[in-house]
Amino acid sequence: MWPPSRFLICAPLLCPCIALADAGEALRPFSYATAAEEDHAAPELNDAPIPFGQEGHNSITTGFGLGVGGVNADFAYNGFVSLDTFLVDRFQASLEFGGFFFDQDADDAIAGAVNLMFRWHFIQQDSWSMFADAGAGLMLGTAKVPRGGSEFNFSVRAGLGFTSRLGDSPNRLIGGVRWQHYSNARTAGADDNPGTDMPVFYLGVSFPL
Repeated sequence: MWPPSRFLICAPLLCPCIALADAGEALRPFSYATAAEEDHAAPELNDAPIPFGQEGHNSITTGFGLGVGGVNADFAYNGFVSLDTFLVDRFQASLEFGGFFFDQDADDAIAGAVNLMFRWHFIQQDSWSMFADAGAGLMLGTAKVPRGGSEFNFSVRAGLGFTSRLGDSPNRLIGGVRWQHYSNARTAGADDNPGTDMPVFYLGVSFPL
């Protein structure tokens, strides 16, 4: 054991060293990498797609339809593509672009159309749904539709349909039947607005975006 005299001699030398060591520890830089990770940690991203039927779900749909037994027009063949979005849960809006071939007693007609549709899925399950829809739009053809009408027409439609998930994929089969009306709303004169009405059956596939 050191004698007290030696301790008294060394104490003045040891105290500054201890103080410097404590100061150095206090001033030692912390790990910037760790601080950056803690302060700027990337938020966890939820990559899960929005389920079908919920607000914000977007899709593109393509398909075909057949109108039969129309007044003043025998058949209408239709191909379409639509951009769809759920504005709120179960309520869907669609902007549909379509092409038509009208098989008529008079001159046959090819036409292009755009329609805004609203669809309410009144029954919504994980793998299927039932809906009612309605909408309206514009159509321009290469000949008068129907006979005695005009090349330009308004369209009104309403019907019932279904969707069904295709296996384990997120894609869905969509189909239904709707009443469809075409007329020029007397824009070509009261005597040139015969109009036509027909049931239309359609089938398509919807792909989520």
